[in-house]
Amino acid sequence: MSPAARPVLLLLGLLASGCGGPQVVPPAPAVPPFRDCSVLAPCDAVRQQWFSNEAKDAELWATYCHLPTPTYASDCRGLESAIDKLHRLNVEAFSDLCSRFSGKRAADVYPLVGRPDREETAVCGTAQCRLWLWTWFGGGQSGTFTMLLKLPAGAPDWLLERCNYCTPFGCLDMPALR
Repeated sequence: MSPAARPVLLLLGLLASGCGGPQVVPPAPAVPPFRDCSVLAPCDAVRQQWFSNEAKDAELWATYCHLPTPTYASDCRGLESAIDKLHRLNVEAFSDLCSRFSGKRAADVYPLVGRPDREETAVCGTAQCRLWLWTWFGGGQSGTFTMLLKLPAGAPDWLLERCNYCTPFGCLDMPALR
């Protein structure tokens, strides 16, 4: 099932539950694998795979379940569970990616994550640092995924140092430390 079909199925399920029909919450889709990614055609996985889902899920939650009516209470519990499961899968997938690519060149990482929303450089101690940031907003919520790359003295390319994911509720450092 495509991520774009989830909101439609949820809406149909919520409408059916209001009419006395069965209460249906679509299952969380599986996280698609990284494939056919290259520097010339990056997968844009952070934006398309992770953050589009986070924003859509936040909008659905805010629209239908922020203050659920008794009619939607059961659907909202199912939706909350599906959203939590998909969120955990994405955090695990990107945490794993950060772990496997820690210390690897930016050119090796970029095809798998795609173009960041924002990029910054600064001095970090004795090295140069580069920060890739992706941000989402939706349903009154937000999140930022960050990849920190360092350019050690004399090194020919930026190397992935670590990643983290932050929301207004706190930050989660991903295990990308060497």
